Amino acid sequence: SIKDMHKYSVYGRAMEAMVDDMLVAGLNFIDEAFKLHGKVNNLQHKLSSTIGIMDKELKL
Repeated sequence: SIKDMHKYSVYGRAMEAMVDDMLVAGLNFIDEAFKLHGKVNNLQHKLSSTIGIMDKELKL
């Protein structure tokens, strides 16, 4: 019946909206993870250069 069709289309739209939200949340999460990964890499790089400098100074 038309009423059933309407009910399903409402559910369908709700599901689509939910899936869209989940995709957006997933992409944001991935984006944040990459930013964090970059920060961690940067920090590791700074640490290793600092350790390198300290090493040289200790050897002098």
